[in-house]
Amino acid sequence: MSNSIHWERSGQEPRIVLKRPLGRMELADMESMYKLSKDALAAGERHYWPVSAFDEFSKDFEDITVGFEDETVSTELYEMILQQNRLLKYAKEALRALIKESFSIEEVLFQSDSHPYR
Repeated sequence: MSNSIHWERSGQEPRIVLKRPLGRMELADMESMYKLSKDALAAGERHYWPVSAFDEFSKDFEDITVGFEDETVSTELYEMILQQNRLLKYAKEALRALIKESFSIEEVLFQSDSHPYR
């Protein structure tokens, strides 16, 4: 999804091209995939390669184009989207730092008591 939005200037008017999800992933029956994998492993299968909902992930998106008559407006919108992206990356890194400074690896990876949400 790192290329989910891009700026298109090859035509006469500026355009922003977005990836729109089609919703196929939402319909994937993950429980049946898990059961098939579990059954194969229980049957002694050593080289089982399960069908995955992510095998054709890129096919779950289509390009949509948003066009603008005014290049100034399209540039402003594009800059707003880029700024939002920068802020989200900063927030992700700040959260990562907070977790790293506040918890040990054991606390993150392993539940140490039977009531983790109390």
